[in-house]
Amino acid sequence: MLVLVLGCSALVDAQVKKGSPGKSGTGMKIKYVHPQDTSYLGISRAKDSFIQQTIKAHIDAGEDISNNAVAKAIMSDVASEIEMNPKKSLDTRSTKVLMELARKQIEKQFPKSLEQLKKELTAEAEKRFVQYKLRDRITVKYYRGPKILAVSGPFYAFNGRTVKIGSRIIPYYDVVPEDKIKIDKKYSDAKRTEFIAERYNRYRDRRSDALTQAFNKLKDAQEAANEKAGYINVLDRWFTAAQLTENYIEKERIRASSSNKSNSFDDKEILVFDTPNENQLIAKINENRTKLNSLKGIDSDWGYAPAAWDFTRGEARLALQYDNYSVLATKDYDYFITPNRLIRNIQFDYINNKLSRVITFYTRVTLQDFVKLKEQFVARYGKDDLQRDNPREAAKDRLRSLIWTGKYTIAKLMLNFGEDDVVNGVLFIKEKAGAYSPKDSMVRAPDKKGNLKIK
Repeated sequence: MLVLVLGCSALVDAQVKKGSPGKSGTGMKIKYVHPQDTSYLGISRAKDSFIQQTIKAHIDAGEDISNNAVAKAIMSDVASEIEMNPKKSLDTRSTKVLMELARKQIEKQFPKSLEQLKKELTAEAEKRFVQYKLRDRITVKYYRGPKILAVSGPFYAFNGRTVKIGSRIIPYYDVVPEDKIKIDKKYSDAKRTEFIAERYNRYRDRRSDALTQAFNKLKDAQEAANEKAGYINVLDRWFTAAQLTENYIEKERIRASSSNKSNSFDDKEILVFDTPNENQLIAKINENRTKLNSLKGIDSDWGYAPAAWDFTRGEARLALQYDNYSVLATKDYDYFITPNRLIRNIQFDYINNKLSRVITFYTRVTLQDFVKLKEQFVARYGKDDLQRDNPREAAKDRLRSLIWTGKYTIAKLMLNFGEDDVVNGVLFIKEKAGAYSPKDSMVRAPDKKGNLKIK
């Protein structure tokens, strides 16, 4: 899996420190280490890691997580390092509210709405690209060797190859470009569309980047204030340390009481997964790694290593745990976070209990970042389908999506636009080839606005 290198830093984990046994008698003391890089919810990640490691230390010591005394000891260990219940109120302003504030900040710089701009450009294009009507008296310039000549008279006919003006017939090929626009409707329409699109896209892209940057500043300030107050963000949800610790303890209690290792972040949802044979799973992972080493392009990145296509949900979850990912769940899919702070989370989808799709959600990515990200993916997987088959067409739109089609995997890297053509983020979607019909595929089936339906 490709890791974006735009300002990312490794997660600073909590450290384990030997000390005198606590009330629970673990003989181990987990020390919270404040991260050097606190950007992009770095404090939340460090505290989340610290809480999980504290609970793990008690479990690894053989303590019974279902015992209330053990739970109290864990809460006490966490409380000795970080604030459990912040006194300041949580800033709960929604994304919608912050986006409206960002819009107001850039109003002076970009006073026109995209709808207004489109109307103005269309009106201007109609004035610029005037079409001659039959029998209009016109003057047309044309090339005759190194010279430019002119002919005047009534405009009688144009058949795609020649132009008849008065009694003169001029080869259309020789007509100067600015006059071709006035004679050839198809050429004129194309130039009109190009004129509107170029100016519209330039304004839209600059406005979108300015809006994204203004929103990110507001969002960063909100997150920094909430973290400074003592709250912890996990997958876009805010918790007190007490709430998060209690949630993780409850999760481990459910895991311990169920042989099928149920694991859900939603307290109201208890899920059941298949239980894989660990020796068989390890052999399966090694076999897949050997096969992947012989593959190239997008096929060299099926699933999300070490979890491969067609792994059962239990196998995929356990494989991720081997790589120290803390996997959370809903009824329909699994998800987890990575040390890459520009990635909100990574989602696993299943069909009939078999891994079939992986979605990476990038956040805080500007249009310029997207262009750089595309370069990284091309370096990793090679040219995408359009670059390979029609490089001239591929070069026209720097913000277009990239699609790779392999024997085992199809994938798409795309901007996800919200209202008013504002970038919501970037998605990288991989699917097992043939797993989804075109109607259900997220790689092949965007909606009318170019967005994808995401569960």
